[in-house]
Amino acid sequence: MYKKIVSAALCAILLFSLIPAEPFYAEAAPKETAKILNDTLNIRKGPGLSYGIEAIARKDEKYGVLEKNKEWVKLDLPGNRTGWAATWLVEIQSPSQVKTVYSNAEDVRIRKGPGTGHAIVGTFPYGKQAVLLKKEGEWTNISFNGITGWISSRYASSSIKDSKEKTDLKGPSGYITATSLNVRSAPSSASSLLGSVTKGTKVAILKSEGSWLRISYSGKTGWVSRDFVKSGSLESQIKTGKTGIVTAASLNVRNAPSPTGGLSGKVVKNEQVSILEEKNSWTKIRFNGSQTGWVSSLYIKASETGSQQDTAPKNSGAIRLISDGTNIRSSASVNSSVIARGTAGQTYTVLSLQNDWYKIKLLDGRTGYVAGWLAEDAEFGKTVNRPGESKSLKGKTIVIDPGHGGIDGGTSGSGGTLEKSLTMKTAGYLSGELQSEGANVVMTRSSDLYISLSSRVNSAQSRSADAFISLHYDSSSNKAVRGMTVYYYHSSGQKLALPVKEELIKNTRSADRGVRFGDYHVIRENSRPSILIELGYLSSITDEMTVNSSSFQKNAVHGITEGLKDYFSQQ
Repeated sequence: MYKKIVSAALCAILLFSLIPAEPFYAEAAPKETAKILNDTLNIRKGPGLSYGIEAIARKDEKYGVLEKNKEWVKLDLPGNRTGWAATWLVEIQSPSQVKTVYSNAEDVRIRKGPGTGHAIVGTFPYGKQAVLLKKEGEWTNISFNGITGWISSRYASSSIKDSKEKTDLKGPSGYITATSLNVRSAPSSASSLLGSVTKGTKVAILKSEGSWLRISYSGKTGWVSRDFVKSGSLESQIKTGKTGIVTAASLNVRNAPSPTGGLSGKVVKNEQVSILEEKNSWTKIRFNGSQTGWVSSLYIKASETGSQQDTAPKNSGAIRLISDGTNIRSSASVNSSVIARGTAGQTYTVLSLQNDWYKIKLLDGRTGYVAGWLAEDAEFGKTVNRPGESKSLKGKTIVIDPGHGGIDGGTSGSGGTLEKSLTMKTAGYLSGELQSEGANVVMTRSSDLYISLSSRVNSAQSRSADAFISLHYDSSSNKAVRGMTVYYYHSSGQKLALPVKEELIKNTRSADRGVRFGDYHVIRENSRPSILIELGYLSSITDEMTVNSSSFQKNAVHGITEGLKDYFSQQ
């Protein structure tokens, strides 16, 4: 009997030993999310700066919160990993705070920044849901399938229902003029037939490609011949009987009210034209006697306005800012007060054009003024030249080389600053300022990509660049070392380095480490005038904080720009 009891007990112990034990500590599913606030942020292996780096997060990325420890939060990272972030560098959000949007169009382009000038980083398919990060003007910042970027707000809906209802409302409208028009799967008569639309059917024009238009109608989409689609409403369009004056130096006339419409001709400043129709931000004109076509309303001054100052119709179009930190003023003068500041790529509705200033509508309903040379027409590009614009940079080809990129992160600071991201930020500011001065700017990279050193050099040599500027941030084992250094290799580079360094120090008041000879590939193998600039030390806590500020960035790029002006004025 005793042996049987012992045997039963042993069997029970063996049986229970085969059942997986519950772990001593199991982390619950995240109930909150942490939104990254810095451009880059080191995610550490433990709750403190002394711990190693587990991963690097990017601005506006969101991660589940697993645990909180005083000033640190434990995050749920991709690949079944975890890591810790400082609470003052993230925004903790409850599930109710996470907002979403839906795509109301097929394959909406996701861009790197808020504007059509930014690179495409992915697509947002019709009906799909994405996390809403923020809105800026007519652009919406989203996170979708691991991609963070910007889409036009017109293609973002608050629900699937809204998404479907708005399908036929987006884009320019039009109607079918043929008795029955074939709808095809691609912009080609050889593509498969999807169906047909009848005369008078209202459609939304989604895209233009050659002689084809992609349209949306009755919840469906497809391609049709543009010859049988009339822009606007089916009702008779009003003939204005007005005349107007062209205010742009040179203005393209198109065969349709769209920036992708074919060119019908050109009109020049002060040319008188007949205004036939006005539709949204477009005006149909008669020019050269009998020719007709469409132009941007922003650059046609109706003769009956009776004002020499207010040269654009109300709600005549939109502008896009060229640079970050653009001053928006209370009146059309550089001496007026600054009421707001805009960012590069941000768009605003134009109310009028007063001399060389755009009168715009701000998001909060106020009106303000932007200097014409600091913005560009959202559809046609920059058209207003700055009074007394520098002739020394006009037409010059400048290659900007943002150091590192992709798998090559460069150095990093204790606060999480990654060199490759900071050089990209600086390059963006510099590109905007140089372009506003009339320079032709080439970037060796425009996103987080690894570019070989020889390719960077070739970008300058193949274009016979007038100057090559490689941007970097330094590091030293001595954390007290601060300041900036400009390096050259050839004598042509030394001539460029001297004025650039002088203006950099004057504008930033950084510690001056001088102009030095440097044996770096991008300047050593470069036959064009070339320099490499170390703009500060990320190993210095003080320098790291300084170089991350927008004021430093703007002062630094202004210094480089002024230095280039000085250099070219001496040639």
